[in-house]
Amino acid sequence: MFADIKSSDITLPGPLFLAQPGAGLTNQDSFKDDTDFIFDTIFSNNFETTDVNDSGYGSPEVPKKIPEPEKSRSMARIYACDQDLLNAYYKYIHPYFPVLPPKVEGQISSPSKSSEASFQNGSQDSMPSSPLALAISATLALIPHPNDPNPESMESVLQRRSQAQSFAVSALESLETESELLYSTTKPSEALSQGPSLLPRPPFHPQCRVENESVVALLILGTYEYAQRGNISKLRTRAGQALVAAMGLELHSRSEESGPYSEGDRRAWWMTYILVCQGSILSNTSLTIYLYDPRFTTPKPTFEADPASWDTFLQAQQVIVTATQFVLDLEIALKKGSNFSTIGDRMLELEALLDPLCNEANQWTLDASVKLTSGELAVSQALRGMAKIKLNSARIKLHRYCAFSDMPVFTQKHCDLKASSDGIPERGVDPRYGVLPFNSHFSAKLCMKSAFNIAHAFRSLPSPVSDELVEAPRMVPIFACCAMQSSYAMVMLSYRTRAMGFGGALDGASPAKVLLRQLGDGLRLVLNALRNYSIAYEALGGMKDQILVAADSVDIMQYGMVDELPQLDGCCESMSVSVKSQM
Repeated sequence: MFADIKSSDITLPGPLFLAQPGAGLTNQDSFKDDTDFIFDTIFSNNFETTDVNDSGYGSPEVPKKIPEPEKSRSMARIYACDQDLLNAYYKYIHPYFPVLPPKVEGQISSPSKSSEASFQNGSQDSMPSSPLALAISATLALIPHPNDPNPESMESVLQRRSQAQSFAVSALESLETESELLYSTTKPSEALSQGPSLLPRPPFHPQCRVENESVVALLILGTYEYAQRGNISKLRTRAGQALVAAMGLELHSRSEESGPYSEGDRRAWWMTYILVCQGSILSNTSLTIYLYDPRFTTPKPTFEADPASWDTFLQAQQVIVTATQFVLDLEIALKKGSNFSTIGDRMLELEALLDPLCNEANQWTLDASVKLTSGELAVSQALRGMAKIKLNSARIKLHRYCAFSDMPVFTQKHCDLKASSDGIPERGVDPRYGVLPFNSHFSAKLCMKSAFNIAHAFRSLPSPVSDELVEAPRMVPIFACCAMQSSYAMVMLSYRTRAMGFGGALDGASPAKVLLRQLGDGLRLVLNALRNYSIAYEALGGMKDQILVAADSVDIMQYGMVDELPQLDGCCESMSVSVKSQM
């Protein structure tokens, strides 16, 4: 029935666009509020002459009773006290961004007084005052309020956006205030001889030094700028500020000392290192620090439930930074037409490093239902899940050019699919890729495996356990660019399958049909992950929309009409069997 559908009817976002820095992110800074202008344009000349009793429906002699508008019911989370805020941090943020020490036994209690005490509707009476409390509040305010009757409405989204931004701005202002010197105002001539002022307040966490809180606050604000506001530049700025502050406190060179603050010092430093690296990955730029700087001697954080999980996560971050630098150097070599032998040698070295790491990571058994315990088992599971995603994403970065150089139209950020008469890019091999050590078939197969493994790893990440919401969002997805790498590979493989003459009304058991189904299922898994993230984060909604278009288009290749799609249930199992059979 649908065999006559033409490939020109199928529109996908340019695959390389999905792999570009910040691909799909919705930048909240680009939105302009022009409602005042629109309102004035329509009504400015009418209020003086219009009979206020005339509703516009019926005779003006009969005044129409206009019902009073309903009071807004949109809500945003404002926690009643630091204890409630810390409870929520451990539930929603800590499993994915463990920047604070583990919870202290007896520290986490039930929300104070009542649900209203924990979730106030716009009240400023208990506004947090410390930079860290405000930064955490900015992130938590993005999670829908449990009593909001329509959390997806534009009114509710705007309420959460406004409240979160208010907290973020207040956090930055509080950071400035706390770094101020009294003598700078009263006796500037003596300010240079004065040390930093002591902060006369109790710590937010009993095992995190008060002076470290500014570092932690900047890190959390950086993740907010990326995932909510789509501003990679500000993420890098906040990470850079945190780096300067952390090194100023000598957090990077702490000894093996043990004490109540040792774990807090370690986590503050190494999460700073992680976010600085992440800024380089997201912006596709060279790292601003030495990846293996010998000055960074602070011991690694400790996760009792799985002591090796942090080292695994850290190594994965370092590997994907190295793969990012490889891509940068390859692009320079392509432009200059030189240094290909060196690039080829580096590619072989990176693949030799990645192969055993990916093979090991892909064998891990991750339990998405694990609960946060005192041993931080959920945190360790999340660290391994993120490591698996990063390692496979690094492999796609490494092999992307070899795998898909037969479709040169996608080497530009803004590719035009309509340039090809059949809607599929013309095949052709760039002769410059001939000096690279891997052929297209080998690299494409590795990209396919890595893309499927990323899709499964996203599904296996632990989910917050919440009695408040039907579906609680995972938070702090600073590695969401890996979802775009995975989607890019699956979209390109779908194109390749279609370009070879497969698609449309193929027999259900044919290899091409099976592959298209698996690629579509993989895109749906990634889409599900981004849909969950976008419950809280607006910028990631842009990524979700890009992949939704791609997934629907791949489904059209397979089924002919999106309306005829089967439910996603069961797709994961079929993909799992396929991936294991190809390992």
